[in-house]
Amino acid sequence: MSQPTLPVGVVKIGSTSVSALVAGAPDHPLWETSVDLGLLTAPDPAARLGPALAAIRAALARWAPLRLVVATGEVARARPELGSVLDEWREAVWLLSGEEEARVAWWGEQARHAEPVTVIDVGGGSTEVVAPDRSVSLPVGAARPPAGPLPPLWSATGRVVALGGTAAALARYAGQPRLSRAALARFAAAPPDVGSLVHALGVSELRATLLPDGAACLGAVLDGLGVETVEVSPRDLRHGLWLAAALGRGRLWSGP
Repeated sequence: MSQPTLPVGVVKIGSTSVSALVAGAPDHPLWETSVDLGLLTAPDPAARLGPALAAIRAALARWAPLRLVVATGEVARARPELGSVLDEWREAVWLLSGEEEARVAWWGEQARHAEPVTVIDVGGGSTEVVAPDRSVSLPVGAARPPAGPLPPLWSATGRVVALGGTAAALARYAGQPRLSRAALARFAAAPPDVGSLVHALGVSELRATLLPDGAACLGAVLDGLGVETVEVSPRDLRHGLWLAAALGRGRLWSGP
């Protein structure tokens, strides 16, 4: 008799949020959660991250044993004090370079499509843009907005898709899964007040505060790619991480 397939768990520690996903298939979660912590700018990011990871660890124990990857990137390089909080997870931690983060995000989205796609992932401290034949990690994001126009990227052809918390929140505000460069510019220039966004979108105050700069960043990337609109994906970086873990990148975790 064959052994049952282990579930795959992903913990993503980003500049704005910390999220987790446990699934047997990428679009059919057994459990998921996300909390906005603002680690990139927090006075004491380790004090914020520690309790969040403890709660996630306790929840993951329900699914153990599982194949687990704990991924972080720009925020760990910018805030090295987070290293002490990650020690408990050390065997499962994957410190992603900007290029790796871009490629992993692309894997998760490309798996949904028959035709090639260009993926934009606007994070808190960095933005990854990746096509089948090229990629770039930009040092701008919703918590680190561009000071001016971005340098030209490349002429994107075919499907262009945005993913992540910023893009998802902007799509909910627009009421449709496609965002135009003009609409993003209008939102960035004259955003609703933070309280209205929190109430309308069900996001944290931190996420609402960052949305205008996130919109400006996404619009600047569209400008750099020479495209007018972008489709917003239901997936995010966690789905690419899930695929990487399922294919062997994750470590077997048996619980606390």
